[in-house]
Amino acid sequence: MSQKPTLLILPPWYPSKENKIAGIFFKEQAMALKNNFEIMIVNCREKTIGILLYCIKNIFHLNEVSVNFIENDSGIKIYDFVYEIPKYNQALAKICKNSNFLKFILSPILNCRFEAVKTACNKNLFEKFDLIYSLSAQNQLSVIAMNLSNLFSKPYVVAEHAPFPILGTTISDNVAKAIENSDAFLAISNDKIRQVMMQNIKINPYYIGNMIDETKFKFAEKKEDDIKTFLIVAANVFYKNYDLFIASMEELKKITDKDFHIIIAGYKANKGYSQNIGILENKIANSSIAENIELIGEIEREKMQDLYQRADIFVMTSIQEGMPVSALEASVCGLPVFSTRCGGVEDYIDDGMGRIFDILDYKGIAATCRDYLDSKIKFDNRLIREKTIKKFGKAAFVENLSKIFYKLINGER
Repeated sequence: MSQKPTLLILPPWYPSKENKIAGIFFKEQAMALKNNFEIMIVNCREKTIGILLYCIKNIFHLNEVSVNFIENDSGIKIYDFVYEIPKYNQALAKICKNSNFLKFILSPILNCRFEAVKTACNKNLFEKFDLIYSLSAQNQLSVIAMNLSNLFSKPYVVAEHAPFPILGTTISDNVAKAIENSDAFLAISNDKIRQVMMQNIKINPYYIGNMIDETKFKFAEKKEDDIKTFLIVAANVFYKNYDLFIASMEELKKITDKDFHIIIAGYKANKGYSQNIGILENKIANSSIAENIELIGEIEREKMQDLYQRADIFVMTSIQEGMPVSALEASVCGLPVFSTRCGGVEDYIDDGMGRIFDILDYKGIAATCRDYLDSKIKFDNRLIREKTIKKFGKAAFVENLSKIFYKLINGER
């Protein structure tokens, strides 16, 4: 291709001046792809208004729709796509689900996102692009991607990183249709494929895993310290399961006479996401391992490499993950990963890379940590890094995505 094709990327979150953490992994993917593609990030923002007002404005084509250029960040153009939707739209969709008559009568309301994209299309608000890439199959982003694809006759791709469906939600018919009609579904893990297919959604997935930029997380030879360090990096939300981690470390203290250190990092990160911080801190303070623990509530991403290099074992006790970035970061720094069978990690963690445990097996985690302290288990840290880079490094990730995108842009399916 003489000119780089343009990707229009729809992220569920993207870093901003107000919150530099949310969506940082999506930004890193976009930055990695910009050598092969021109990148447009489009943040979709919905404004809810009353149903009657929406209908009146829709009749006279007065619904507010805008595509505003925000900034050029290191060669990546960032836009806000702002449009109106009626309140209670999801409730109406459920009511109309089994009634073709109601669907016909209320179609302008039910298809509000299509109308918004159509209006933006008619007003030429979007710059030219060659492929739409939705970084979430949920949050209606896949529907926006499908609508853009239909109106601009461009291929679209969807991916998913979050639990599917997100806790407390159901997958609407429109979302299911958008996923099934996509030109490709990019799977970050085999577990994510299972989650989507369990919703009776037919997909033909491409397994791509997740990306880790090995240039930002470097290897350092481990010192043969007398005291070994166990590291966990997780926000304080229920599915990270800090209760299991504490139980595992308390059990370890019971069954070993060796001293060990624990670092708990990131449990305060991303305010509004991490919850019940005080409860966790009190539980730690009242535990039998309180004196072993170093708490780091928040840490800048640039300093994470130093944290991984201080540790000997990375521990993950989650109930559910996609393809956990923190585990990949630890692996690329040469750390073995001891993880529950939470999703994603099973795709690459073998006995040379770490250990996998049943989802609530705190005794198994403790016993294996004891064996590590007793030198019954040893790892080749440099080999862990090499294997991680080969499968999930920046070059491998960009090559995999670019092949898929180029084929679709050139009309192949």
